[in-house]
Amino acid sequence: MSLIEILVATGVLAVLASLVYALMANSSQTYASVVRLTHIQEQARRVIDELDQELRVANPATMVFTPTVNPTQVQFSVLTGYDTATKTPQWGAPITWGYQARTAQQVDANENGLLDEGTIVRTQGGRTITKCQCIEAGGVTFTVTGNYVVIRLTLISVDAKKLVMRTYLETSVRLRNTP
Repeated sequence: MSLIEILVATGVLAVLASLVYALMANSSQTYASVVRLTHIQEQARRVIDELDQELRVANPATMVFTPTVNPTQVQFSVLTGYDTATKTPQWGAPITWGYQARTAQQVDANENGLLDEGTIVRTQGGRTITKCQCIEAGGVTFTVTGNYVVIRLTLISVDAKKLVMRTYLETSVRLRNTP
């Protein structure tokens, strides 16, 4: 084998190696993006499931949606028992679910360099629990249609290349305790 053949073979091998490396790096970034998106979708699905369960047993007479146009918050009471002596349902302390914007002291959850996202929080009896992060500003809405409440969530994140990823979740909850 001559020196030129060895140099050509080495050059071809170097090109192939760089192509394989680029493919692996791109696959790794794609995998990381999918894992991040899957994580925030899982968080949002858990929130929707929990909210769905509570709304199904909520007292519609206690429901308050704020603001009145495109509400991002709902407050209600849930059935906690039944008084057999008086034959009346017993309702618990009010529960509030809603969007809460991030403050300057909080972490940039979607890592895009801006505090442009918020969280979904659940408050009851003075105790507030963050249920889901990476919610786009205005990305939580509740719509009432007859005996149904439609919940819409918009989640926002960025991938390894700093490209914005959005995902949307929606569910419709039938209120069971309607007259």
